[in-house]
Amino acid sequence: MKKLVIGIIVSAVFIYFSIGGIDFAKVLLNLKDIRYSLLVPTVLIFLFIILLRSLRWEIILSPIEKVNQKKLFPITCIGFMGIALMPLRIGEFVRPYLVSTKSNIPLSSAIATIFVERVFDMLVLIAIMAVVIMNGNYPPWIVKSGYIIFITLSLVLICLYLFYFKTEQMLRLLTPVLRVFPKKLKEALEGLIKAFVEGVTILASPKKLIFAVLFSVCIWISSGFAIYSLFYLSGLSLSLFSAFVVLVITTLGVSLPSAPGFLGNFQFACIFALSTFNVSRSEAFAFSMVYYLIGIGINVLAGLLFLPFHKFSLTEMKKVFTVEFLSLRKQ
Repeated sequence: MKKLVIGIIVSAVFIYFSIGGIDFAKVLLNLKDIRYSLLVPTVLIFLFIILLRSLRWEIILSPIEKVNQKKLFPITCIGFMGIALMPLRIGEFVRPYLVSTKSNIPLSSAIATIFVERVFDMLVLIAIMAVVIMNGNYPPWIVKSGYIIFITLSLVLICLYLFYFKTEQMLRLLTPVLRVFPKKLKEALEGLIKAFVEGVTILASPKKLIFAVLFSVCIWISSGFAIYSLFYLSGLSLSLFSAFVVLVITTLGVSLPSAPGFLGNFQFACIFALSTFNVSRSEAFAFSMVYYLIGIGINVLAGLLFLPFHKFSLTEMKKVFTVEFLSLRKQ
């Protein structure tokens, strides 16, 4: 609850700074000038990105169990709808929860595959950030954010490698830490770590690892082209490079605590990114709303389309998590 309140406060602050000094009459004119007749190709790009994410997830899951796209694509759509609408990024757990109910994949291992996805995403994002930072004059906080993300990701990769290839040795190293917990809880945590390690078995398959990375590159390149197509729709004469700058800064913005839907964070980051290319605040705000409504809207609508076939509740999710934890205690 405390984190939710903090997120709402952060979003409220960003909303305040986003609308400050905005000429809403100009915003309406900008929105009227959008080439809505060309919206279909942009929507298809956003749907293609969801498909790429689902295909990449299939590759990451495959060492544990092969799950076809007939199951995965609807789950992926619902999952990203959950990320957009649920507070505190609870939506991140929707996909592993649903896939664990539709297959024999343990919930903890399914969660680990989502973690692996985020590592791949950050790898590609850091590469894009490096190109962006080297080709522009940006505030120190953006450069520092890049360094922090790079260092953090490097440590995560090292830990993933050690936990997968040296599981027992790492557990022994953690013994002093785990010892402070009650025996049953300690055993459950050890079981959780082992189940988590199972979810990153893709590390043992170089071929699948390369394919997963390539899909990650395609996802982020497609995201850049989606923004570039929105430039054209909005009448902004900006380059493809500018689209990737908007992509990087907006991604950083929504990674901060926020209210459900990233409202405020998304708009402020997008306006800030466009301001580096001398786009007026009114034009930038209009673009941020178009980008927001299409980008978030596609995820929500796609999720709603499949939701009737995969009914679930937060209470049911909590129950499954509890059962999973108890089963690990018995191992």
